[in-house]
Amino acid sequence: MAQVCDSNGTSDGLPSLPPFESLSNQPFTPKDKATVALRLLRQAAVTNRSVKGLPFYSIRTVSTHFSLPPTTVTRLYGQLKAEGVLGSIWGSKTVIEPTQIDQDIRIKAIVGLPVPITTFSAVPAYRHFVRAMQRMLCKQRFGSHVVFYDDAAPDASQLADMLLEYRVDIVIWLMPFPKLCNAITRLVDRGVKSVTIGDQMPTNGEFGYYLSWEDPLLEGLSAWRRSHIRRVIVIKDPRSTSSSRLRLLHSCLAQAGIGCDSLEIVEFQSNPRAAAGRTGLIFTSAQSIVQFAYTGLGRLADLLEHGCVLFVHGGVDLPFAPYLNPSFDSIEFDWRVIARRLVSDLLIDFWRCGMQEQTIFKASWRPGNRTQTHQ
Repeated sequence: MAQVCDSNGTSDGLPSLPPFESLSNQPFTPKDKATVALRLLRQAAVTNRSVKGLPFYSIRTVSTHFSLPPTTVTRLYGQLKAEGVLGSIWGSKTVIEPTQIDQDIRIKAIVGLPVPITTFSAVPAYRHFVRAMQRMLCKQRFGSHVVFYDDAAPDASQLADMLLEYRVDIVIWLMPFPKLCNAITRLVDRGVKSVTIGDQMPTNGEFGYYLSWEDPLLEGLSAWRRSHIRRVIVIKDPRSTSSSRLRLLHSCLAQAGIGCDSLEIVEFQSNPRAAAGRTGLIFTSAQSIVQFAYTGLGRLADLLEHGCVLFVHGGVDLPFAPYLNPSFDSIEFDWRVIARRLVSDLLIDFWRCGMQEQTIFKASWRPGNRTQTHQ
């Protein structure tokens, strides 16, 4: 059912909104206009409430009728939605909330949450993110589908097919691998909105959501330096470690006064003397740390006893060696805060005119408890 509004501020049988001139002989201030408009809109919604959800005046109609900025009207609608008077149907219209639940408009939209299955099983951060997102989405009447994909597969084309099969309206990507660009583009071409949470800040000030871990990384590396760590090995994963992430790591190491060697996991495993002496070890992906632990658990335990080990994307689960887990240093985010912000932005349809700001989520440094390494 499409929303039909005319220039007099009517919508599908709703009464015409009165002009301000008919309410007072004195001119209204902008603040007074917003207050009066909120009262009139609330009255119109409550008066016309019924069993079914009825379409309400569009933001453009109210903005034109009362000569108010669209941003002010959006704020007024947000207030009425918080009061439970108005609701939204995704990609369609604002409606008056029904007096009874209407199953046809109960779900605002379907949100897809694609997750790499190996990383999901090894990295608690992904599980915390998915749980926080599902809880917040459900609270605001969004449906969600968690779609697992093989992060080791060379081709991600099947992932786009799975998401389209679930008929998702939006997809939220947490730190997507570079190989997923084609899948994201294909979904956008099919009208599916994509929201990406990147783990590296753009140099050109591009709008979007970003995870910032530079400050806690510097904090942790400074602590390493104070504990006499003078050299660090960065274990790269060619499948998911970007050049910009490596540049940031090298920059932070230089600022902390710590030397650095970069090796791929195969090179590190084949060189048993690489980590000799007072050495720190930084893993850039969950796959590399799990692979190293499986093939060299004794060496990993030795490194944790005599040096420092960092995983840049939070903690890591090693179910076959749980005694090692508390010994890792990590950089972690508050995923509940991130999920709350994302879902709040979904409610105001910010992408209809493009993302208009850069949202940065700050991480914190969490040192490991090395006294538990061999307990």
